[in-house]
Amino acid sequence: MLFPIEYKKIDLSKFIFVDVRSENEFEKETINNAINIPIFSNEERELVGSTYKKNPASESKMLGVSIVSKKLPEIYEKLLKLKTESKKNIVLFCDNGGMRSSSIALLMHSIGVNINYLKGGYKEYRRFIREELPKLNDEVSYIVLHGKTGSGKTVLLHKLSELNLDVLDLEGAANHRGSLLGGVGLGKCNTTKQFESNIYNAFINRKSNYFFVEAESRKIGNVYVPEYIHSKMKKGMHIYIETPIELRASLLVDEYIKNNNSIDELIQGVDLMKKHMKESDAEEIKNDLNDKKVTEVAIRLMKDYYDPMYLHSSNKYEYSKILNVIDFDSASISIKEWYESTIESQEND
Repeated sequence: MLFPIEYKKIDLSKFIFVDVRSENEFEKETINNAINIPIFSNEERELVGSTYKKNPASESKMLGVSIVSKKLPEIYEKLLKLKTESKKNIVLFCDNGGMRSSSIALLMHSIGVNINYLKGGYKEYRRFIREELPKLNDEVSYIVLHGKTGSGKTVLLHKLSELNLDVLDLEGAANHRGSLLGGVGLGKCNTTKQFESNIYNAFINRKSNYFFVEAESRKIGNVYVPEYIHSKMKKGMHIYIETPIELRASLLVDEYIKNNNSIDELIQGVDLMKKHMKESDAEEIKNDLNDKKVTEVAIRLMKDYYDPMYLHSSNKYEYSKILNVIDFDSASISIKEWYESTIESQEND
């Protein structure tokens, strides 16, 4: 007898999740590290859905069976290969643990391939995430990196992660840098559901109860940092990063100029900033971008726009450490040494 399994009861190290929803559904949001083997293509899903709205459910089911039956050999081959190569248990999921995942799991089970499906599907997983995140947040403390735009806070987070310290990269989780220009070169900002799943993934994979995190406003692109996380960040320990403006400009250019479309995206972003600057200044900046004067634009935006705005919030905290940064490898080692002497020694007392 085939039974659905519950996400909260799964040993994640022994399972692989397979998202059988369409490519669009998968790309929008999914369970972290899931593999997409869609039952319907994007167009087929729309067709079945429109048929369901216009005609009896039986007709839409017959259409679905007709489409899927032609794909069964390919689906079987992919699932069997995945199970054989990974040597792990496979859990299929769709939106709510319904027809798409349960029917394929039942079919595989009937021919001797033991594959499970997720009880309640992605919707139940989301309910679990919403319940668990506040609990996990109660277990951790935050060490917050502050600094002006371009100071290299994200670079430091990556360096600290390489040094085996726990990092919560909120901008990485959102796929956005937070400012009006924060989406340049990155593509779409993640959805709230995927953002929270990425945060949950960081929580369950942590090695300690201390997270290094970058100071953020609540809004990052189109998503919001949960209030319970944001308020606890404010109560954490704080480190201030001071970086020379020339190095900051260099970091910004490297970060934002990713491809041939980056200049056009920056120009569009400047249009969004017009309410914060004179029309004439915005036009000058756009002309400089067209002339590839990217470093000059970075320095101008920092001096005239970002730095004055940052000063309003930088004096709210008492900093446990102030670090002048020229070399990020040395800076990350300095922070780790401070962490070991300050935090770990307190934990061992």
